[in-house]
Amino acid sequence: MCFSVFLFACDDDNVEDICGTNGTYDELTETCICDTWYEGENCKIENRTKFIGTWTTCNSDCTNQNGEELLPLWTIEPLDNVDGIKIRAEGILSNLWLEAGLSSDDMAELLAVDEILGNITYVDEVTLTFSLSDEETCIFNLTR
Repeated sequence: MCFSVFLFACDDDNVEDICGTNGTYDELTETCICDTWYEGENCKIENRTKFIGTWTTCNSDCTNQNGEELLPLWTIEPLDNVDGIKIRAEGILSNLWLEAGLSSDDMAELLAVDEILGNITYVDEVTLTFSLSDEETCIFNLTR
């Protein structure tokens, strides 16, 4: 009589693949610990993607020369660096693209250009708040 025993080792589906190149697998909690500026179950989502897109101003506290509320359409696009975005609106600051860098998972700060300062705050999937300071400070509430 002959018996055979086969032992199989499990390599946890190659834990390096679980979190990709943007995170580290924590065996204790069985979750991914994402690198800075990445999120999601498998660390595949860049934090800045929540800012990217076209946004409509639903209200602002700024007015044009005629005293009318400024309600521009904003465009936000990614920059080459994983924490960078650029933003602009037609008719605002001569259509100048303003660059910003993430300062937290839900906020980006403008990189000062000609004394223009500001920050963009992610509120939820459909809402951003954009504070812009040039000669005066304007708050724009944006929606998708």
